[in-house]
Amino acid sequence: MLRGKSLQLSDFQVPKEGKITPVLAIIFLVVSFLCIASSIAIVYFSNDRAVNDWISRGLAVNPSVLLAVTNSVLAFSTKQVFIAGVAIKWWRTYYSGTDLTNLHYIANQGKANGWHDMFQPFKSSQARHVMTVFVAITLMDLSDGPLLQRSLKSVITRRVRPYESDMALVQNITDGWAGTVDNASPARIFASGDLAGVVDNWYNNVTESWSSECVGSCEGVLVGAGVAFNCSAGAPTKIELLSPQNFNATLFSISFSRAVDGMGAPVVEMTHEFTHNVTASCEATVERHYCSIRAATVDYDAIILSDSIRLHPNREPSPSSVYKSAGDLPASDDTPIGPLSALDYFGYYYLRSVSTLSSGTGDEEVGMETVTGMLGAVFSEASESGNSSCSFQWLNATDSIIHDIHDVMFRIAVYSSTGMQMLAVPRVFRHELFADAR
Repeated sequence: MLRGKSLQLSDFQVPKEGKITPVLAIIFLVVSFLCIASSIAIVYFSNDRAVNDWISRGLAVNPSVLLAVTNSVLAFSTKQVFIAGVAIKWWRTYYSGTDLTNLHYIANQGKANGWHDMFQPFKSSQARHVMTVFVAITLMDLSDGPLLQRSLKSVITRRVRPYESDMALVQNITDGWAGTVDNASPARIFASGDLAGVVDNWYNNVTESWSSECVGSCEGVLVGAGVAFNCSAGAPTKIELLSPQNFNATLFSISFSRAVDGMGAPVVEMTHEFTHNVTASCEATVERHYCSIRAATVDYDAIILSDSIRLHPNREPSPSSVYKSAGDLPASDDTPIGPLSALDYFGYYYLRSVSTLSSGTGDEEVGMETVTGMLGAVFSEASESGNSSCSFQWLNATDSIIHDIHDVMFRIAVYSSTGMQMLAVPRVFRHELFADAR
């Protein structure tokens, strides 16, 4: 005997002859496949790409957001396909002819009237097919979310990509740009307003303006006017800081002077003297570094940020060629000066420093005295001698001075660029944040 409600003729009414196409079910099935294909495409195309780069900048949607949308649409579509599929399955079961077990299950709408009906679906082959599809869809709904979440994640990091452009930077400084000769002045030049402005910007750490198509932060090599250094170190000497005969001796100094070498080329000679390694008996070591500076064309490692440009703080420029500027040779007043004369002006007014040994307040105490400049105070430090009578010494300022000179010469090259000399930049790299899909 059949359980459940009695079968009515209306429950099994045969429709008109002809096949009925389940259009809505087909649409949802196509949507489901499109969602699966879209999820695969999102994971593939967003991998190792910036959020605003892998898709149109107008959208700039995070890939995880799009995956969540496709996942929701896929879940809804598969449920609709399953509902339509069950109806089609039951109709075909009835239309093709079946046994009473299947008819009972269909008429009862799959409901169990007791524990004895719990295994009723497994008695019907068609019902087993429906249950299998139902379990598969349920497992897919439970697993696709976590799997997609593990397949894609956004991380914030720095991305480097090649960016090539043309930059305008002069390869030599025109004589007269920095000013004219004035032999009566301390630095023997009358500085132009341009030179004074550039040096003042360096002193106040003001970045130089620069027009560029770079988006974000770019760094690369620019060829421009600068200087080349040839440095050497003299033999170290010893000095007794407590000896009265050494009072007023130079302990720290930075000086510049212009000269002409044996080939008739102008040079700027830089001398740096500093005292260090003070012992418990107040004996110290004095070192002297000498640098010959010549006008040159150099490769600058530059950093461009928006509309400003600056020299890379950790990479020293490398000279590619040295040239001789007539404006740097000895000349009469009002003669246009060259780049080395501008460097001598900068060194005289901003870098030249002298600190000397002075007698202290007690019989066995000494001190230091700043005669000129401020770098003697900047590079001084406490010694490790353990003797309070001579607890001072100095750091080696050579590398810092060289970088400062390169920085000023780079600013001069940028400021004096006319935009007429276009130089191909071999490598400039843009840095930006990106989403890494894994």
